[in-house]
Amino acid sequence: MKRMKTIRFALLSSVALAQPAVAQWTYRGYGEYEALQFLTHPPSPVQVGENHAVKLRLEAHYPLAETLSFGVQPFLRKDFNDEDRDEARLDELWLGYTGTDWDLRVGYQLFSWGSLESVRRIDVLNPLDYQEDILEPPTMGIPALRLLRLWENSDLSFYYQPYYIPSLFPGQHSIYSVSDGLPVEQADSEFSPQYALRYFYSGSGFDLALSYFHGTERNPLFALDLSGTPRVTATTYRSDRVGLEATKVVGDLLLKAEIIYRWPHMDQLEDSLLVGLGTEYTYYTVWRQSDLTLFGEYLADTSGGNPGDFPQLQNDVFLGARWMLNDQSRQQLEAGLLFDVEDSDSYVWRATYSRDLTNNITLDARYTNSFGFFFDPTRDEDGDGAVSLALRFNF
Repeated sequence: MKRMKTIRFALLSSVALAQPAVAQWTYRGYGEYEALQFLTHPPSPVQVGENHAVKLRLEAHYPLAETLSFGVQPFLRKDFNDEDRDEARLDELWLGYTGTDWDLRVGYQLFSWGSLESVRRIDVLNPLDYQEDILEPPTMGIPALRLLRLWENSDLSFYYQPYYIPSLFPGQHSIYSVSDGLPVEQADSEFSPQYALRYFYSGSGFDLALSYFHGTERNPLFALDLSGTPRVTATTYRSDRVGLEATKVVGDLLLKAEIIYRWPHMDQLEDSLLVGLGTEYTYYTVWRQSDLTLFGEYLADTSGGNPGDFPQLQNDVFLGARWMLNDQSRQQLEAGLLFDVEDSDSYVWRATYSRDLTNNITLDARYTNSFGFFFDPTRDEDGDGAVSLALRFNF
């Protein structure tokens, strides 16, 4: 479901953009229409049973000088049924300076840690947009300073974030609402400095990363507030984290691990060890030119699941498959199932089919179904699931 990225890619991209023969804008992006239909009745009268939204994303870069570059990435979303999903933000607005073996970038930025396909809880720097997608939320930009020192097979990066931006969760009008239809007070953005340090090494089919984070968790705690009008409120909290990421290639098999020790700065939350172990195996040319990749991952939380973690992943297993036809239409079919080992009735699964209709137009068809998985374990999410169609024009 999620593809692994490293900060090395961002550095190489910035170097390439910073030294063109002729200075010019480079850009890409898309405009999209999305239709989402829930095949069950909303649990509350205020929640909508369908969504219709238009979206626009643009990624643009410009070399200001031989070693100086500029990037901007706006995102817009307008939902015609659920006003909570309306969004306009800048995910990137940065100025970068690239030296021989180091790179400095200041401004709104996107970062990516971790290698798991399902849920990467080690990836803590950026907030997530759960209003866009409850299972695969995209990251949102956050103002930061990132200083990267690069060696032949490794790099060391330092991050400073002066401003905290919380994740966006579905509001009261969504079927996936954290409040079952009650008003939701999302956590506020605030000046709250955060620091992180990460060392990354790659060589001989082995990747290793060690990280430390001190700051505010991107997912707040939700609680029912009965003082006055009943509503659900979000409370942020700070924590320290030490993380380990590792991947190892053995032939066509990829082994993955993410281990985090977290100690929250809140009395009601316990210190916890978050563990993610995974495998990924690819069968090449299984039929004509198509490739089949299988995934298996185990997710655990020794604290028993803090209420700020989303989803509640104490003892869960993810199984998935991706079939890429590698044809002219670039067709792809993928499916994934995430379930609770201790409660077989708690699960969520998704199947997605995508193909290029033309060189610039892509169609994605998706089906999602869940039961007792999100937020409140007593809530019945059983129904016929949800169907989504997205028509995207890429430029």
